Amino acid sequence: STAEYMGGYQITHLMKKKAAAADSSDRDSKSLPALTESFAAKAQVIIHELMPKKVMELNNLFVGDAVAGTGDILAPKDLHPGPNFQPSDPSTPSAKRRKTANGEPVYEQSVPSNRIIVGLVQQLKQEIVQMMEMMGVVKIWIQLNIPRIEDGNNFGVGIQEETVGELSRAEDASFAVLDTITKYFVTRAKLVSKVIKYPGVEDYVQSVKELDEKEYTHLKLCCIDMRNNYAILYDMITKNLEKIRQPRTNTALTHMY
Repeated sequence: STAEYMGGYQITHLMKKKAAAADSSDRDSKSLPALTESFAAKAQVIIHELMPKKVMELNNLFVGDAVAGTGDILAPKDLHPGPNFQPSDPSTPSAKRRKTANGEPVYEQSVPSNRIIVGLVQQLKQEIVQMMEMMGVVKIWIQLNIPRIEDGNNFGVGIQEETVGELSRAEDASFAVLDTITKYFVTRAKLVSKVIKYPGVEDYVQSVKELDEKEYTHLKLCCIDMRNNYAILYDMITKNLEKIRQPRTNTALTHMY
């Protein structure tokens, strides 16, 4: 009958789907060890080659900088790009403005971002992304080396877990820098709009300078912190590399007689 035919067709189709899923699962299970080995190979390169290299690169990032001191971070022309625009001169006209449909003023003067800060931010963002990627690879390699849970002989496992914790802390610290960078640009935009709106108020100009100096110092400290994290993690991992690779030994730890 038609019902029997349809029932047989559905069973056959279901069996084919299960067979295909089993084949796919078998292929995935065979490719997983290869992926694990690739993590191990990448982790070795990161630990022995890239980490020491990053320590020196970050250490030299602010060495020989064109900025002699934080006072040179912001040039007056960066805040006042218009010709003969001097906010300290009471006779200077305010920035050009036009009215929108709702009557709100829109200021048409263009004020660029701080070029030095923007350049450092772009450089530091690349370093942050690279650090997070490298920490992720080393972390997954160590986690895949953690053996099954057993009673006793867990000293090596404790070293693995502590190392993973330090890697996660470095990741979190790097990611937090991105949030502070966004807040800096938002804050600076508000202050610069005040400079445009009230060109005769020197305190607004000074506030932008102070903000830029503060951000420059903050970026420098973030760079130093990343350098220190690389150095600490490199030292920690290389000193305990054998325990990280093989947290448990096969030999008996105690002898009764």
